[in-house]
Amino acid sequence: MIFTFDDYIYNKDIDKTVDNFKNIGMKYILVDLNTPTIDKDQENHTLTNRFENLLKTFTSERLQIIDSDSICLKTAIDLYNRSNKTPEDLNNYVKLA
Repeated sequence: MIFTFDDYIYNKDIDKTVDNFKNIGMKYILVDLNTPTIDKDQENHTLTNRFENLLKTFTSERLQIIDSDSICLKTAIDLYNRSNKTPEDLNNYVKLA
């Protein structure tokens, strides 16, 4: 799924991304938060970039994270939700998550 995420699902408007997930019938997504660690593209980091776009989707108020064992993700989402939600806040969220 991550290979086609940017081409068919991701939109810079994260609510549209959530709509795209729903339109293809996805109700749940299981995500391995270690995915960027297997990125073999040392020059462009294409897997990491796609993964970061998925992380941005997690900030949508229309999406619910059911559970995570990642304290970094939970903290990042909490800090982002309490922020002014500027582009800089979003970048900080991605770095922490």
